Amino acid sequence: MLGLPPLIQKIILDDAVLARRRPLLPWLAALLAVGIVGAVLHYQRRYLASRTSLELMHRLRVAIQRHLHTLDVASQEQLSTGDVMARATGDVTLVQQFVFQIPLMVSNATLLITAIVVMLYLSPLLSLVIAL
Repeated sequence: MLGLPPLIQKIILDDAVLARRRPLLPWLAALLAVGIVGAVLHYQRRYLASRTSLELMHRLRVAIQRHLHTLDVASQEQLSTGDVMARATGDVTLVQQFVFQIPLMVSNATLLITAIVVMLYLSPLLSLVIAL
């Protein structure tokens, strides 16, 4: 959605304001709608990424705790509680951060593809100059 505003702005400026070939109000409404939909989708992406990563973090902690309870007494005595907690916390946090970043990487890749398509549509020659 972030790649569409420049295209709509071009239509507004070139066709609605300067050439007066198109009505201005529907294109302003379209620009506003794209902005609102983009904000809602951004919020949804962050909400789902946070919820998924926190749920994964909880499941990993429960799995670690269950595994520690299955160890025999001799194995439990060999483990240092502080070392186990520090390692588990660090590893679970890294996994949680990675999972949180996956939707961001997907949205950035989508934005890159959309921006390239819009650039090629608006000015193929300028896109070629930028690519080189």
